[in-house]
Amino acid sequence: QFKNKIKYLIKIDRQKPEVIKADIALITAVDDEYSAVLSLFESWNDIYIPDDPSIYKITQWNINGCPKNILLVKLPEMGISAASCFTTKIIKTFSPNQIYMIGICGGIKEEVNLGDIIVANCSWDYGSGKIKPPKDEDENKYYELEASPNQVSINPISVSVINTYKDKIIAEIKEEWKAMYPDDDIAPSLHIGPMPSGAAVVSYDAIFAQLIKTQHRKCLGLDMETYGVYFAIKNTTNNVVDFCTVKCVSDYAN
Repeated sequence: QFKNKIKYLIKIDRQKPEVIKADIALITAVDDEYSAVLSLFESWNDIYIPDDPSIYKITQWNINGCPKNILLVKLPEMGISAASCFTTKIIKTFSPNQIYMIGICGGIKEEVNLGDIIVANCSWDYGSGKIKPPKDEDENKYYELEASPNQVSINPISVSVINTYKDKIIAEIKEEWKAMYPDDDIAPSLHIGPMPSGAAVVSYDAIFAQLIKTQHRKCLGLDMETYGVYFAIKNTTNNVVDFCTVKCVSDYAN
């Protein structure tokens, strides 16, 4: 009986589909972000996993003469939960060494300009905490949030590398943009700082001032997914050595 059990387990293991290992995983949340990444490479292959409704795209890219498998996925919906779920699936299925969330975000007007790039060195759920009645008699204030942020940070080495090369990165962006749009003078900047996530799209500047900015005075912007990605990476057994969110400021969330 014991031998039969072993034979059965070996048989089942051999029937498992062979999955290509990804070196770098790129996560996007909306169609515009996904399409932009697809256009960067000439060809992609679709990967289907049994009992997984998601479609994964993979391509190969030579980095310093070394071929790397690049995995691309678009979340089924925006938000912390979807981001955390998909990041966990990617880690367990493809074992990437690097994971990056890329796309667009809302920025704080006093800190960044439209078109600037934000690298989130830490993130948290800005809606986490305890909702209580307001202390004062302000009729426009329906509640107060006693925030309880759980900040998850990226590797300090990653921050150091980005700081070292950010001037070169911005120069390359300007050069490529100028080649496509000669009459359009852009001057983006690359910022590294806190970017929390929340469950809803924010289109109200008072939310920044009253809710988000009070949680971290150096907050640069916000999105709906980064905390979910960071949380999953930190709380899943994996080989991820580098990860971060890189997003462009598309609006001021006001």
